[in-house]
Formats: sequence, structure tokens, C-alpha cells
Amino acid sequence: MKTKTILFALVCLVSSTSAFAMELTVNIKNVRSNRGNIKIALFDQANGFPGRNDAAVRSEIVEIVDLAAVSVTFRGLTEESYAISLFHDENNNSRLDTRFRIPREPLGFSNNPRLLGKPSFSQCRIGLDADKTVDIYLKNLL
Repeated sequence: MKTKTILFALVCLVSSTSAFAMELTVNIKNVRSNRGNIKIALFDQANGFPGRNDAAVRSEIVEIVDLAAVSVTFRGLTEESYAISLFHDENNNSRLDTRFRIPREPLGFSNNPRLLGKPSFSQCRIGLDADKTVDIYLKNLL
């Protein structure tokens, strides 16, 4: 009987922790060169989205090896809503270059919203209730 109780407890523990270990894979499309890298930020709230990476729950720097296959996977995520912002830091200076406040480097957001200014968290929100893969298309505004 004691063995069955321990086995049941282990099954419950494994099933409950797997609910908190979801993955979000981001495929980055329209990468035009392998210069620099891709800076990507994952947000779980509107505060700081899209530009304040210090407010992001996770951030990654992705090296560009193959233009056709640039991706990153965020592991260990919980079931909630997220939004993603990213840009191709072509000159590798760790900031989004602008001209007259218009981005000069390619950028993108989850759900690929039409860009008529900064997109909102709600426009870019992705509900995560299972492992998911999303495609984000880089856009050049200048």
C-alpha cells in the first residue's frame, strides 16, 4: 500500500510540474543578412512593452547562422499571456537605431501587427496553454 501511495504522489508531482514547463518557440522570418544578431524580449505584462527590455521576463540574443532558420525557444514558461518584441541589431551596438524616431533596423512583434506606431501588448498577446510555435516577420520601416 505504501508503494502505491508513493507512486501516486510521484505521478501527481510529475503531472503538476509539467503544467508549468511549457515551451514557446519563435521562428524569425525575413532576416536579410547575417550581420549582427537578433535581440528578442518576452513580456508577461503591458508595463514596459515593447521597448523596455529591463521589464521583460526573459530576453535572448540570437546569433544568425542560417538566414532561413533563425529561432529561439523559451522553456519553463507558465500558462499565461505573453508578447514578444524583437529587432535585428545589424551593427551590433545593442540598441535599436532610429532616424527621426523611426526604426532604421528591422523589427517585429508577436502576431505580426500592422505597424502604425508602437503596437500594444494586447495586439501582440499570445495565450500560452500548451507548447506553441509562432512566426514573427521582420519589417523594415526605412
